Amino acid sequence: MPNPDQFYITKDGYKDYLTVRVYKTQKAMYEASEKLGALYKNESNGDKDSTAWFITTPVNKCKFTNSEFTADMYGIILLNEEYLLYDLIAHECLHAALAHERLINRYMLDYYNEHGEEERLAWHMQYIFANILDALKEYGYKVRQTTKKDAKNAREAV
Repeated sequence: MPNPDQFYITKDGYKDYLTVRVYKTQKAMYEASEKLGALYKNESNGDKDSTAWFITTPVNKCKFTNSEFTADMYGIILLNEEYLLYDLIAHECLHAALAHERLINRYMLDYYNEHGEEERLAWHMQYIFANILDALKEYGYKVRQTTKKDAKNAREAV
């Protein structure tokens, strides 16, 4: 199985980052998610019908640094060429933004928005989404709208 394309999303001046991987097929992505889920003790790494994933790599579960990742990485988004869809990418970006928010706020989420927390989360999600789309374009990938056929073939997470 060939290695996936991989790129990183981070803001200037920040140490933390998000890893994004694009696999050729949904099957290859699932196989990778099983390995990563075991590595990071993620008990919910999706199922074979899922078309994209976000895997959290919290520092408290990542007790080591290997050659691939560091403790500054707060998560991995797994995508595949068969389902490069705007709505799926946005969905995974929200998971990533929430993971980042948990990391910087030490797991004290509070979104009643008195101090702009909700807005900060929305801006970070927007930043991740825009940068993933830019990177995918730079790598030559075509992101598309979800069609009725996609919706029928892909199972929605509940």
